[in-house]
Amino acid sequence: PIHGRMASATDAGRGKWRRLLIFHAISFACCACYLNSLDGDFVYDDGAAITKNADVTGNSSKVWDLFLHDFWGQELQSNDSHKSYRPLTTLTFRWNFLLFGRSANSFHSFNLILHALVSAQ
Repeated sequence: PIHGRMASATDAGRGKWRRLLIFHAISFACCACYLNSLDGDFVYDDGAAITKNADVTGNSSKVWDLFLHDFWGQELQSNDSHKSYRPLTTLTFRWNFLLFGRSANSFHSFNLILHALVSAQ
Protein backbone atom coordinates (compact mmCIF):
# COMPACT_ATOMS: atom_id res chain seq x y z
CA PRO A 1 0.00 0.00 0.00
CA ILE A 2 2.81 2.45 0.76
CA HIS A 3 4.38 1.84 -2.64
CA GLY A 4 1.02 2.56 -4.30
CA ARG A 5 0.77 5.91 -2.54
CA MET A 6 4.32 6.82 -3.51
CA ALA A 7 3.65 5.89 -7.12
CA SER A 8 0.51 8.05 -7.12
CA ALA A 9 2.43 10.98 -5.65
CA THR A 10 5.20 10.52 -8.22
CA ASP A 11 2.68 10.34 -11.08
CA ALA A 12 0.92 13.44 -9.76
CA GLY A 13 4.26 15.25 -9.57
CA ARG A 14 5.10 14.26 -13.14
CA GLY A 15 1.68 15.43 -14.30
CA LYS A 16 2.20 18.78 -12.60
CA TRP A 17 5.61 19.26 -14.20
CA ARG A 18 4.26 18.17 -17.59
CA ARG A 19 1.43 20.74 -17.40
CA LEU A 20 3.90 23.41 -16.29
CA LEU A 21 6.21 22.56 -19.19
CA ILE A 22 3.32 22.73 -21.67
CA PHE A 23 2.19 26.06 -20.19
CA HIS A 24 5.67 27.54 -20.60
CA ALA A 25 6.13 26.10 -24.10
CA ILE A 26 2.86 27.63 -25.31
CA SER A 27 3.62 30.95 -23.58
CA PHE A 28 7.09 31.00 -25.17
CA ALA A 29 5.66 30.23 -28.62
CA CYS A 30 3.12 33.06 -28.28
CA CYS A 31 5.81 35.50 -27.22
CA ALA A 32 8.21 34.40 -29.94
CA CYS A 33 5.59 35.02 -32.63
CA TYR A 34 4.95 38.61 -31.57
CA LEU A 35 8.29 39.82 -30.19
CA ASN A 36 8.93 41.87 -33.32
CA SER A 37 5.81 43.94 -32.57
CA LEU A 38 7.13 45.32 -29.29
CA ASP A 39 8.98 48.30 -30.76
CA GLY A 40 6.24 49.06 -33.27
CA ASP A 41 4.06 52.14 -33.08
CA PHE A 42 0.29 52.40 -32.99
CA VAL A 43 -1.14 51.54 -36.41
CA TYR A 44 -4.39 51.45 -38.39
CA ASP A 45 -7.32 52.09 -36.04
CA ASP A 46 -5.23 52.39 -32.85
CA GLY A 47 -5.55 56.17 -32.98
CA ALA A 48 -9.34 56.05 -32.80
CA ALA A 49 -9.41 53.12 -30.36
CA ILE A 50 -6.64 54.25 -28.01
CA THR A 51 -4.88 57.58 -28.38
CA LYS A 52 -7.98 59.64 -29.31
CA ASN A 53 -10.52 57.70 -27.23
CA ALA A 54 -11.53 59.72 -24.14
CA ASP A 55 -12.56 56.50 -22.37
CA VAL A 56 -8.96 55.28 -22.68
CA THR A 57 -7.08 58.52 -22.08
CA GLY A 58 -9.11 59.39 -19.00
CA ASN A 59 -10.55 62.55 -20.55
CA SER A 60 -14.11 61.31 -20.08
CA SER A 61 -15.82 62.41 -16.90
CA LYS A 62 -15.66 59.07 -15.10
CA VAL A 63 -14.36 55.58 -15.69
CA TRP A 64 -17.89 54.14 -15.59
CA ASP A 65 -18.76 56.06 -18.76
CA LEU A 66 -16.89 53.46 -20.77
CA PHE A 67 -19.64 50.97 -19.89
CA LEU A 68 -22.11 53.25 -21.69
CA HIS A 69 -19.91 53.69 -24.77
CA ASP A 70 -18.89 51.50 -27.66
CA PHE A 71 -15.30 50.40 -28.27
CA TRP A 72 -14.54 53.68 -30.03
CA GLY A 73 -15.78 55.92 -27.19
CA GLN A 74 -19.14 56.85 -28.75
CA GLU A 75 -22.36 56.65 -26.75
CA LEU A 76 -24.07 53.36 -27.60
CA GLN A 77 -27.40 55.12 -28.26
CA SER A 78 -25.80 57.53 -30.72
CA ASN A 79 -26.47 57.08 -34.44
CA ASP A 80 -22.68 57.42 -34.89
CA SER A 81 -22.01 54.41 -32.68
CA HIS A 82 -20.54 51.30 -34.25
CA LYS A 83 -22.36 49.30 -31.52
CA SER A 84 -19.13 47.40 -30.87
CA TYR A 85 -19.34 46.88 -27.09
CA ARG A 86 -16.03 45.76 -25.52
CA PRO A 87 -15.82 47.39 -22.08
CA LEU A 88 -13.22 44.97 -20.66
CA THR A 89 -10.85 45.68 -23.54
CA THR A 90 -11.40 49.43 -23.18
CA LEU A 91 -10.86 49.18 -19.42
CA THR A 92 -7.51 47.37 -19.87
CA PHE A 93 -6.50 50.02 -22.42
CA ARG A 94 -7.38 52.72 -19.86
CA TRP A 95 -5.31 51.05 -17.11
CA ASN A 96 -2.39 50.71 -19.50
CA PHE A 97 -2.70 54.34 -20.58
CA LEU A 98 -2.90 55.59 -16.99
CA LEU A 99 0.14 53.52 -15.97
CA PHE A 100 2.39 54.07 -18.99
CA GLY A 101 0.93 56.92 -21.05
CA ARG A 102 0.95 56.82 -24.83
CA SER A 103 3.71 54.22 -25.01
CA ALA A 104 2.83 51.80 -27.81
CA ASN A 105 5.52 49.48 -26.43
CA SER A 106 3.68 49.12 -23.12
CA PHE A 107 0.40 48.34 -24.90
CA HIS A 108 2.09 45.73 -27.07
CA SER A 109 3.95 44.20 -24.11
CA PHE A 110 0.87 44.04 -21.89
CA ASN A 111 -1.27 42.49 -24.61
CA LEU A 112 1.47 40.01 -25.48
CA ILE A 113 1.60 38.87 -21.85
CA LEU A 114 -2.20 38.55 -21.73
CA HIS A 115 -2.18 36.61 -25.02
CA ALA A 116 0.49 34.21 -23.76
CA LEU A 117 -1.32 33.58 -20.47
CA VAL A 118 -4.72 33.03 -22.06
CA SER A 119 -3.32 30.81 -24.82
CA ALA A 120 -1.56 28.57 -22.33
CA GLN A 121 -4.69 27.98 -20.25
